[in-house]
Amino acid sequence: MPRSSLTFILLLACLFLLGCASTATSPTAQSSTPSNTQSVIVLAEISDDPGETVSLFLPLAEYLTANLDQLGVTKVEIKVAPDLEAMTQWMESGEVDVYFDSVYPALIVSQNGNGEPILRRWKGGVSEYNTVFLTRADSGITTLGDLEGRTLAFSEPYSTSGYMLPLVKLLESGFTPVENLRSNSPVPDDKIGYVFAYDDDLIIEWVLEGRVTAGAIDSTRFQKLTAEQRSQVSIIAETKSVPRQVAVVNSNMTPDLKEAIRVLLLELDETEEGRAILAAFDETAQFDEFPGGTTQALAEMRAMFEIMQAFAQR
Repeated sequence: MPRSSLTFILLLACLFLLGCASTATSPTAQSSTPSNTQSVIVLAEISDDPGETVSLFLPLAEYLTANLDQLGVTKVEIKVAPDLEAMTQWMESGEVDVYFDSVYPALIVSQNGNGEPILRRWKGGVSEYNTVFLTRADSGITTLGDLEGRTLAFSEPYSTSGYMLPLVKLLESGFTPVENLRSNSPVPDDKIGYVFAYDDDLIIEWVLEGRVTAGAIDSTRFQKLTAEQRSQVSIIAETKSVPRQVAVVNSNMTPDLKEAIRVLLLELDETEEGRAILAAFDETAQFDEFPGGTTQALAEMRAMFEIMQAFAQR
């Protein structure tokens, strides 16, 4: 056989062997990188001050980035939503992975935007809170029933303590609340009128000035009243307590990643570094499990949410 023909045959054999080797090793290379790896995690909150929110979230984002690398996470970003509608859309589209808020807006996002509450957040060092109904001490009002035909002030439409809790309390007590645009609008004798003040301090001011018969404020705000203010008001009713805030994860996140984030948040208060991160995160004391378990806690919160939905659709 001529040398040139032998060389050509040897070359073909080498190419064939290389091709086989390449085919054999490619499945191993592909299996080393999970197809469902999520490399970027997005933390989010609703705020009208994006700069402040980012600064509060940054230490937590850095902590999660450093501890989620084994699951393929290379970056944790921070996103600030201007309102509840945007947050709901972002959760639904998968643009946000972890969201922090009080119970009512968190439930709205969870219901409509693929959210799943997983932990309680002690924001400002507070584990849970409730709403108190205040009147002037000299008003002669002593019960919720005395508010029929009168007007009380709530905070804002998506507030947990300033709307959901007091409204559910009225509805569960058998009263019929009606919204008014002005504090001096007439109210039927068999209904309780309410207006939104959009500020807890304004609610207290309106009660003391007599612009409204009563006001609903959260228990943490009540504790900050001056001695003079306390002497001028009376509490006529209180609502049940709920978590101060909750951590919500996107339902489409992989189970391993959800669990890793849950554990990392739970462990934060166990180290000096973690406690510093929590303190920077709007003075959060810790994250913990819901009292009584997640199932029970979510059932109670969703029951209130369903009452709110039924009221809105009446």
